[in-house]
Amino acid sequence: MKRKLPKELEKASESIKADSIKPTNERIHQTRKYKVITPLFGGGIVARENDPSKLIRETSVRGQLRFWWRAMRSTGSLKDIYERENFIFGSGGNKAAQSKVSIAVKITSQGQSEDIFRIENRRLKPINEWSKIAYAAFALQPTTEELKTGGNVPLRKVRVGVE
Repeated sequence: MKRKLPKELEKASESIKADSIKPTNERIHQTRKYKVITPLFGGGIVARENDPSKLIRETSVRGQLRFWWRAMRSTGSLKDIYERENFIFGSGGNKAAQSKVSIAVKITSQGQSEDIFRIENRRLKPINEWSKIAYAAFALQPTTEELKTGGNVPLRKVRVGVE
């Protein structure tokens, strides 16, 4: 069963065939600008806390590129897919190979920090009941043990509008 793409993506997909890309020793440099429009959860030095010095890590971007490469370009046998993926993104183990993809992230807007949860009668409530961010940020919720203390429960924040 072939995946059905939206028409605008179908045209783009047809213009770039995996077989038409030839290996080259020349480095290709591309600059892209993205605005995060979906909830983004990143880790830092402290578990479940974003690292303010590195809101978006290069390794996370590479991981997303790898995921979407698999989703959009994974045709053929599993062995072929595995070999092509390892050629592009690198691999570990006995056949370790460096990634052909080098990524540098420059944050142009730190966005703003927002509360997503509140505590009411020792129960956790989202600040906005209809917020998609609160739903996606379930991993940031205080633990049951933290809520039982009733004291200073650490309420984590999310960053909105990161560019």
